[in-house]
Amino acid sequence: RPNLEVRTGARVTRVLLDGDRATGLEYVADGVLQQVHAPQVLLSGGAINSPQLLMLSGIGPADHLRSVGVDVVHDLPGVGGGLQDHPLVPTIWHVRSGESLFRGESPAGYAQWFGARRGPLTSNLAEAGLYTRSDDGLAEPDLQYHFLPVKYWQQARVDPDVDAFTACAVLVRVESRGSVRLRSADPAWAPAIDAGYLTEERDLEALVTGVEKARDIAAVGPLAKVLAEEWSPGGTRSTRAELRQSVRDTLESLYHPVGSCRMGTDADAVVDPQLRVHGIEGLRVVDASVMPTLVRGNTNAPTIMIAERAADLVRADLGARSALAQA
Repeated sequence: RPNLEVRTGARVTRVLLDGDRATGLEYVADGVLQQVHAPQVLLSGGAINSPQLLMLSGIGPADHLRSVGVDVVHDLPGVGGGLQDHPLVPTIWHVRSGESLFRGESPAGYAQWFGARRGPLTSNLAEAGLYTRSDDGLAEPDLQYHFLPVKYWQQARVDPDVDAFTACAVLVRVESRGSVRLRSADPAWAPAIDAGYLTEERDLEALVTGVEKARDIAAVGPLAKVLAEEWSPGGTRSTRAELRQSVRDTLESLYHPVGSCRMGTDADAVVDPQLRVHGIEGLRVVDASVMPTLVRGNTNAPTIMIAERAADLVRADLGARSALAQA
């Protein structure tokens, strides 16, 4: 397309501003600091990098920006706040039958994969799932499960020498919030990320119930005939107090961060309903960071919808400018 240029190997360092208007971006490519200018800038760095770029550009909580040596251009307190993510807790059993997905790593399994793109090696690991409630009084499900015929442990580290089965309880109605903050005015420094997991008591209690429900599922019918001893949290941990500690010890991320540049009209909002950064002309944020709260499921499709809506908004703006120019 003649109107599209993709620059790879480039790291954006800040938004260029002329007063309260965005005029372009500064970036590093091949070790050289460069600039690009445009009438409108769309940030799509995600829930971690978009707030980082805004703050590096002087847009964010004024006291925090000053504390790391960034000149304040626009005091916008909500930038980097409100971070949410889907936490998960795995419950893991050894498999009595001696069969698991890793038995697919065999000559027969490789033959199926390379010959016909079929067989166990086509698995995405999460072979089944469900939604349920941690409390029958809830109007909507707050727990999602992924069932995997492997040992899913410590950020997807798996043990190929052990046949195992994992039930991951994922909290999809999250109340806890965290933050993204600068550690330095140097763009090369990664930001400080505090996901805020389990800072709300309700989130912890829901995941404890999630482990209990996983055990209930494992104790029923055909599945009970396949599973052997519980590896984590371990059959000796049975009280809610013990499970609370186990949840804290084994909690992981499902990698769905949102909310750090959230949409709204209140004082803590970062973008308006048209995705425009409050107080700055010509600057939009277009990614999952604008979600006010987490959806009760994966964030990929909603993020695509945000991008589609942004495209409509940009086209509408261009059309309005063209009409004014011709008037």
